[in-house]
Amino acid sequence: MIRRNVFFGSRSSGLQCNIDTVSSFHELLKHPAFRDYPKEQATRAWALGLIKLATQKFGEHNFPDGRGVNFIIEDNVVNQNGKGGAGSFNLAGLQESLIQNNLIYGNFNHGIAQWDDANPYDESYVEPGPQSAATVKSADDLPLWGCHSNVIRNNTVLMSNKGRAAMQARNGSWGTVMRNNIFINDQASSIEIFNTSIFRLDARFNIANSISYTEMPESLKSLAISLPEGADSLTNITREKIAAEFVRYGEEPWVIIEGNWWRLNPNRPNFQPRPDSKLLAHRGDAASLPVRDLNGNLRRGPSIGALAPAQK
Repeated sequence: MIRRNVFFGSRSSGLQCNIDTVSSFHELLKHPAFRDYPKEQATRAWALGLIKLATQKFGEHNFPDGRGVNFIIEDNVVNQNGKGGAGSFNLAGLQESLIQNNLIYGNFNHGIAQWDDANPYDESYVEPGPQSAATVKSADDLPLWGCHSNVIRNNTVLMSNKGRAAMQARNGSWGTVMRNNIFINDQASSIEIFNTSIFRLDARFNIANSISYTEMPESLKSLAISLPEGADSLTNITREKIAAEFVRYGEEPWVIIEGNWWRLNPNRPNFQPRPDSKLLAHRGDAASLPVRDLNGNLRRGPSIGALAPAQK
C-alpha cells in the first residue's frame, strides 16, 4: 500500500514500481533448489519454466517472481518531477492493482506510465506486436509481464509535455480499467495505447484531450471492451478549458523547500471541482467510485478526478 505521500522534485520518476523480472529471476536462481535449472535464456519458455518450478516448491507469489499484484496506490500528490524523463508514476509489471485518488500536476514526464521494463522474455511479443485482432486469441498471445488488469480511477493528471502521455499503456499493459479520470496533456497525447495493450481495455467516464493509438491497425480496436473516446467520455479538453471547473487552478508547487526540510505551499492550487462544474461534478461511474477522495472527504455522488466537488 502506497498512500498519502508527496512525491516532489525528483529528477526522473515521482514513484517508480519496478516489478523487474530480470533481477527477480536472477535472485531466485541463487537458491540451492535451482542449481540444476538451465542457464538463462531470453525466452518465454525459460521464464515460465522457472516460475512453474518455483511455484511447486514455494507456492504462488512466495518467491521473487517478477510480478507485483494487489498493490493499492492512492491519495498521493506528485509534483515537479521528471526533468530527466520516466513517469510521474512509472509502473513496470504492476498487475491486478488499484490506482486511485492521485493528483499529478506540474511534472515534466509521463503521468501514469504502464509497461514491462523491456524484459527479454516478452521481447518477441512486443515487437512488432499483434497486427490484427485475429492473431490475439487470448492473453497468451501478448506480453506476460506488462501492467495488466489494473483499475485506474478518479485520478487527476494535468500536464503539457511533448512526446509524453498523461496515461500510457504499452508493452503488454492490457486489461486496464479506467474510470472517472482527468487525463489532460496539452501536447500529444493525453491517452496513448499501444497495439499490445488494447486487449480488454475498458475506458469510460474520463476527461481527456487527445487520444493516440501507437502501432495500432484499426482491427485491433475491436479487442477493447470500451474505447476512451466513447460516448460517456469527453475529449479535446485542454487545461485552459478545464481551469474554470476547479476551485482554484494553478501551477504553483505543492510544497516549499526551506533548508533541509519542506512545508506545504499556502498558495498551492485547489483542484476540487466547483459545486456547479458541468464537466466534473455529478458525472461519472457511480459503480466504480472510491468512498473518499484525496482529502479524505466522503464522495456524496459520482464525480470526476481525485477530489470530490466542493460543497456549496
